Parts: sequence; C-alpha cells; structure tokens
Amino acid sequence: MGHTFFAKCNDCRYGVEVKEGIGMLFARRNVFNRKDFKRGRKTFLESLTKDFFITIKTFNLMEDGMHPSNDYGYEMYHCPKCHHLESRFFFSMTGRGEQYTPKYRCALCNTLQERTLPNNWYYAFKGLKKEEGFTLFVRSDNRQINWICPYCGGRKLIFDNSKYAMWWD
Repeated sequence: MGHTFFAKCNDCRYGVEVKEGIGMLFARRNVFNRKDFKRGRKTFLESLTKDFFITIKTFNLMEDGMHPSNDYGYEMYHCPKCHHLESRFFFSMTGRGEQYTPKYRCALCNTLQERTLPNNWYYAFKGLKKEEGFTLFVRSDNRQINWICPYCGGRKLIFDNSKYAMWWD
C-alpha cells in the first residue's frame, strides 16, 4: 500500500507532495509488462517514471537477460544543487553480473538527484512536532543533507498537516 502526504518549508510556501510505496496495480507483471512497449503504446512503467528513455533502456535490458528486483516503488529524491525534492519511481535491474538503477534529473536545474532516507517519510514526519523540522540523509552513503529551501533559503522542512495524508492502492 502506498501513501501521499505533504512536506513544506517552515518559512515560505515551498512544498512537495510526497508519494511513497506501491499500490495493488503495481504488481511486477504490470509495471514491467513489455507487451504495450512492443506494440508502441505507452507502458505503465513510463507513466511511473515519466521518462521514455528510462523505459526504453529498461525493456532493452530485459531483452538482454536482466530482471527487475522486488524492491521498487515511489521514494523521495533530493537535488544536491538546488535542494528541490521530488517523489520518483525507484527500481533496479540485475543480471549478467550487472545492476542498473535509473538516474533522475531535477525538474528545476537538471542536476542528477539522490535518493534520500528514511524509507518511510510519512511516519518519520508524523513523529515530529511542527517546530522540530526534519533531517534528510542520502541513501547511498548515509550522508546528512543540510536542506535549504530552493525558494527562500529556509532550513526547516516540516510535515504539512494542513493538507490531507492519503493512503492509496
């Protein structure tokens, strides 16, 4: 089951809709279904990644013998240059002694983004008092991110409880 909630800068109107996890339609056979790709139709994977080139590379790797792992779903990504946050669809492929993980670029400045910790943002935010703020970590090396709002320079990211949190399937 996946969920959506909102995080925002404590000092301005910058905010981000955070999606995390997967729903019932996200079965591996649906996400990585090559039939639509072979027929020239938009695939479920393309609608999740919002990137045609990631989709092409993924299906070509599958043709070459690589397989998607069981670890996939929406996660939070952070831009190390402008600090913009985005929910992105994470997955990885393995086989032939190789691994492929898609790389995403920031929608604001086109810099490569980094996956962030914790894996479950919703519960991490819910456990905080509004005035405490939240610390982000880069997933690959557990390095702390000194988050700075891309719009006002504020340094506190908080859970926005004025908007709804939603569970989805």
